[in-house]
Amino acid sequence: MAVPQTRERVFIAGAREDIASFAPPPPSREKYISVKEAIGDLEALQADE
Repeated sequence: MAVPQTRERVFIAGAREDIASFAPPPPSREKYISVKEAIGDLEALQADE
């Protein structure tokens, strides 16, 4: 079973003064998912693709 990683990340957003302010969405940490859960259903690629 895969264990999800809980790394902290930083997101920096910049905006020009003549554009409305950036309002980030609220954080959502309801459930962490593993990489396998996130991308496990994708097709496998060959090395030359």
